[in-house]
Amino acid sequence: MSLRRPRNSLPTKPAPVAGLVLYAGSDLWSDWARLIFTEKDVVDARVDRLHAGAPPNEDLLILNPEQRLPALADRELLITGARVIAEYLEERYPHPRLMPTDPAGRARARMV
Repeated sequence: MSLRRPRNSLPTKPAPVAGLVLYAGSDLWSDWARLIFTEKDVVDARVDRLHAGAPPNEDLLILNPEQRLPALADRELLITGARVIAEYLEERYPHPRLMPTDPAGRARARMV
């Protein structure tokens, strides 16, 4: 009895208890999302770097059939877009803060 799945069939769900996973490509937005992800230093989080021309990641293919990158998977939630990922991480993991606490400081940081 073979335990291997046929190549053309897709799994029905991502790996159980996958934790926080950032799927990133080799573009500027993925690099920015990776930088923010790294700054937050979340326990049990990982980055899966995807390369152009490589076979698609099976878990990401189930969650995100369009393969839009960067993409953040947190349990059963999938978020795409670097800015949305940054805002989600800032709200979900408030320490260390990425932005200053005062409104003027945040405005200066956004202008940069």
